[in-house]
Amino acid sequence: MKITKGKIFKVILLLLVGFLAYQFIYGRLIMFSPIVVGFEKQKAENSIVYYHENNTRVDNKTLDSLILKTEQFHKLEFNQKVRIFFCNTDKEFKRYTGSSARMVTIFGNSIFVSGTATEERKTNKISFDTYLLHELSHLLIYQNMTFGKAMNYPQWFLEGVAVFSSNQFGKDGYLTVQGVSKEIKKGNFVQPKDWGTAFSSKGKTVKDCKVLYKYRFIYAEFGSIIKDLIDTYGQEIFLNLLHQSLKSNDFYTVFKKNYGIEFSEYITEFERRIKATNNVYKK
Repeated sequence: MKITKGKIFKVILLLLVGFLAYQFIYGRLIMFSPIVVGFEKQKAENSIVYYHENNTRVDNKTLDSLILKTEQFHKLEFNQKVRIFFCNTDKEFKRYTGSSARMVTIFGNSIFVSGTATEERKTNKISFDTYLLHELSHLLIYQNMTFGKAMNYPQWFLEGVAVFSSNQFGKDGYLTVQGVSKEIKKGNFVQPKDWGTAFSSKGKTVKDCKVLYKYRFIYAEFGSIIKDLIDTYGQEIFLNLLHQSLKSNDFYTVFKKNYGIEFSEYITEFERRIKATNNVYKK
């Protein structure tokens, strides 16, 4: 039997179609699929929640209040319904997201909750609403920028805003503001730019950080920087930075325009003030 180029092309095409169909139904593209298989669906005015039968449903009023709280802090609005997927297992969660975190936001579209976080929510083991507020911050910012800008947006700023806006300090192993200050005084400081962008590798100070549960420290440090910017310069300038940076190709040019100094100068001064005094943060 002669195998022609046409037959090879058809086989490749069928394999590609099969692969994409699998990804849309059971894999990484499920958030873009018009049909979601294997989940119950809870629809509300501002959200769609996908969950398995054995999972506790989310109270729509609570979810609406968290969505509103997120919009009020950022002074932005969601331009699509908030979609949340509650996974039964961490294996299912990783199949959809590729992540090992408790929760993750997929650019501008959906929030996924791991099997671990789903169980911890049932037993009140974690501050679930705080975690959800953190992810809602990411989702809201992503919905107000293009995909191209998201790929180059500084991740330290995204995480810092999420930690600060959700008041994640001191919860579920995240350091308090005072705890961050103590670690910095010991010489533990991660340069924000070393956190990189969506697809860049982490820099030296991230890799060299020796703090126990270092990612919770790093996120809390970034949240502390956002707190300091607001405490020192005011909410209005912070919001100007946030809003203008969503439309700019250069976050750090926007930073200098609003704060009057280079970001590198600000962060050096921030670290110096913490090491020099016990009262860095306003009450």
